[in-house]
Amino acid sequence: MLVPISNRSGQSIKRVGAMFAKTFRYIRWFAPLSFKLKRYEIARRIFPSAKRQYELDSMVGPWGYWEELRHYQITALKTFGMMPHHRLLDIGCGPLQGGIAFIRYLDAVKYTGIDISQKSLDAGLQLIEEAGLSSKEPVLLRSDSFGKNELTERNFDYIWCSQMLYHLDEGLLEKLMAQVAKFLAPDGRFYGDIIGYPNEVTESSSWNGFPFYMHTAESVEKIARRSGLTVRNLGQISSYGYPSEVILGTNNILELAHEQPLPRQ
Repeated sequence: MLVPISNRSGQSIKRVGAMFAKTFRYIRWFAPLSFKLKRYEIARRIFPSAKRQYELDSMVGPWGYWEELRHYQITALKTFGMMPHHRLLDIGCGPLQGGIAFIRYLDAVKYTGIDISQKSLDAGLQLIEEAGLSSKEPVLLRSDSFGKNELTERNFDYIWCSQMLYHLDEGLLEKLMAQVAKFLAPDGRFYGDIIGYPNEVTESSSWNGFPFYMHTAESVEKIARRSGLTVRNLGQISSYGYPSEVILGTNNILELAHEQPLPRQ
């Protein structure tokens, strides 16, 4: 069947429009990042320090934003009220991208970081030594149980879980919530982020072998309430210093607290 010229023209215009919209999204999200990564790719082949930084970035992602993401993490927690005397648990601390800034800011023995990767923790320990922060006596522990088997009677004013919630399925998320409820001080706060929109990430996406789960604030709240926790959506992480040109800048950060005030320990 022949399509009238006028209809074919209209269809062509729609196709061109769709192609332009897709190209615009690519430019908006990926072009600034791709130019920066190209320079980074060249530098890491020439300079040993850049090669090492690339290895650190590969443990956390995205490449080329180490300092910017460190700044975001400490800025966010300060904005949420964290003071030097507070106790912080950093879940999924990795090679201490944010951890070094946290340790530097907090009083001694106030920082605890846990991660599933010993390689990341070893890199973090080296960074602590190089930064001259060993005297702060930070605690780094490998854990695949969100600290359940390693942290027994510990209590924390703040629990930070940056860019990790969306790598957990509902079963793991429920286990995490149970530990948060156990470790969080009576008036403590937990902060973690979920995938926001617009975003090119889907459930078929993955990073370093970790899948993505498209949790919503409502679905997280449903799970959190089983452990006696409330959930509040604080908006996009780009509002707290996360680089806006990076695709995950549209993620939403959630604040969790005890549903009912608990007696102080």
